[in-house]
Amino acid sequence: MTHHAKVLIRLVSATALLLAPARSGAQTAPYLTEVLKKPAYRTAWTQLLASSKPTPSWLTTFTKTSNGVETPSTPVTVAGQTYEAYSVCKPHDCSDNRLEVIYAPGGQQAWGILIVNAGKPRYLGSPDAAMTSALNQIQK
Repeated sequence: MTHHAKVLIRLVSATALLLAPARSGAQTAPYLTEVLKKPAYRTAWTQLLASSKPTPSWLTTFTKTSNGVETPSTPVTVAGQTYEAYSVCKPHDCSDNRLEVIYAPGGQQAWGILIVNAGKPRYLGSPDAAMTSALNQIQK
């Protein structure tokens, strides 16, 4: 092995060792399917969908099977309070069929904006003006 190859191997190994603690300690944002395993989130989800009658079949399927396209949660600030925003959409049809959900801390309450067949947005969970504005922002 050449001197250059040995130096390169050492450099790559040292870089990997330096980066390993940073990666292992990094928190990854949860997905909706993960938080729906928690009772508070599931209860708020069930109440949210109850306000969306008729519920689209793809959303009913997602609730039962987790079959949907999701993005990790992102923090959203509404009226000075930090909330959790999640997104799920119909597989192979995300642009026309999607649900954006904002959860209160700990999953105690949820609000959503539902787009079905590229139609007019439906607001779920009776959002106030500030929450409606936040939902409009995240669904863009």
